[in-house]
Amino acid sequence: MSLPLAILVLLFAVLACGAVSRRSAMPLPLLLIPAGTLLALVPGMHAVAPDPETFFLVFVPPLLFADAWLIPKREFLNLRYPILGLALGLVLCTVLATGYLVHWLIPSVPLAAGFALGAVISPTDAVAVSSITERLRLPARLTHLLNGESLINDASGLVAFRFSVAAALTGSFSAGAAAANFVLVAVGGVLAGLAATWVLGRLRRGLSHRGWADESISTGLTLLAPYASYLAAESLHLSGVLGAVAGGWYAAMQEARDTKPSERLVMLNVWQLLLFFFNGLVFVLLGLRLPEVLEGVAGQPWPMLAGGALAITAVAMLIRLVWVFPASRAMLWLTRRHAPQTPVPPWRQVLVAGWAAPRGAITLAAALSLPAGGFPERELLVFYASAVIVLTLVVNALTLPALIRRLGLRADDVQLREMRSAHVALAQAAIRRLRAALDLQHAEHEMRYTQRLIEDYERRIGRHCGRSAEEAMRIAPEFETEISLRRLGIAAERRELRRLRREALISDEVIRDLLHDLDLREVGLDSVARQPSAASARAAEA
Repeated sequence: MSLPLAILVLLFAVLACGAVSRRSAMPLPLLLIPAGTLLALVPGMHAVAPDPETFFLVFVPPLLFADAWLIPKREFLNLRYPILGLALGLVLCTVLATGYLVHWLIPSVPLAAGFALGAVISPTDAVAVSSITERLRLPARLTHLLNGESLINDASGLVAFRFSVAAALTGSFSAGAAAANFVLVAVGGVLAGLAATWVLGRLRRGLSHRGWADESISTGLTLLAPYASYLAAESLHLSGVLGAVAGGWYAAMQEARDTKPSERLVMLNVWQLLLFFFNGLVFVLLGLRLPEVLEGVAGQPWPMLAGGALAITAVAMLIRLVWVFPASRAMLWLTRRHAPQTPVPPWRQVLVAGWAAPRGAITLAAALSLPAGGFPERELLVFYASAVIVLTLVVNALTLPALIRRLGLRADDVQLREMRSAHVALAQAAIRRLRAALDLQHAEHEMRYTQRLIEDYERRIGRHCGRSAEEAMRIAPEFETEISLRRLGIAAERRELRRLRREALISDEVIRDLLHDLDLREVGLDSVARQPSAASARAAEA
């Protein structure tokens, strides 16, 4: 099978599994891995599997960049202590426990190589968690905690992985030197990622403002940002992982201010499609490589392989469960030092946080990036990492939904209340601005259109306040006056939305939804505004 055809088959497999997942209760990763394993039986499909270095470079930067871009910033900062407790303290414990366990089970595996495996399996996978829990909505705080942990432990786990691999290859390790180097690599990686994203952002804004770039060019520059952030840091021997995370965080902070509505809509659609395929391809490639991974350990006794895989997975899951309960209390104490009203996390949510820990894309990418030559027991460690991915996915997929139902966890209405409040605030801002414009108008058609727009906003307030109201009147934009007035109201809504964001009154998720709504309305006005010009041009030609 030719390489282009093999790639096409993989992409089709991702789409087919996505369609089946939407119609069934099966999480998407558990469909993608068997699909990849079946495709491995097709002659020539192995040609599509990239080498580990290419795999890591292609998939990891955009996935981390997107995670940092989409993570709700206000919630992340509010939950910074619990997130850091899981993403730093738990990662360190997992690395140490796994390293000593593997070295004890298999003495031929050096301790540093065991630590590398621990670093590989420490990051949780946000996509796998969401695919399992999307039909069972969780409380917003718990969802934000799991997503924030996944972002930071990706970075901390991969940085620990880097040092462990270096120690395994060189045979030497100094805790003091490693700590100092860690700070240098981490801080330098963040600065390099910020610098690269800032340069691309300036370039994109400059081209856009001068009319040299349209939505496609601006979106293309955002697609380059993850790789620019990653490679800028790696070229300086810093942490490319943290560079990509920092770049995504910075890009999100600049999104609402420096991006045109039409550009933002295109970016959102392109990134959604890209992430769907990238996350899907990672799990398909895992299934595609499973026969190769099994072949690499064919000479090993199966009882040792199965027992080791079960023991490593069980220890990783047990450490997490043991960690989350005392850590939740310690992190609560730290949080209450600046937010005294922070409630005690319910034990049910703590238990679910401890159990919702499937591994996925980052674990696979890191495992495959282990050096092919000279690294002790590489194939065995790749097998164990792959086994942990499969086992944690299966265990969580089979038990987590039932556990959530058993504990009676339900989604709260925090986001819904914020959304309604924000809709009301935006509509009130538009009404104030339109009434001020109404006082200055004299033409009857201007006053009529302005009053109708005000009534539209008042009906919207009624709907979001829970009162019964008729459907908003659809007004056909027949005059330029109406279009300009609608833009006036939208501009007022945008200013109010920026105020709500600046004062941290609503979450990033609410902001993103409202921005999307405003963008759609403004792009629709732009389309309508172009129609009279086109009609005039055709009339002139006639």
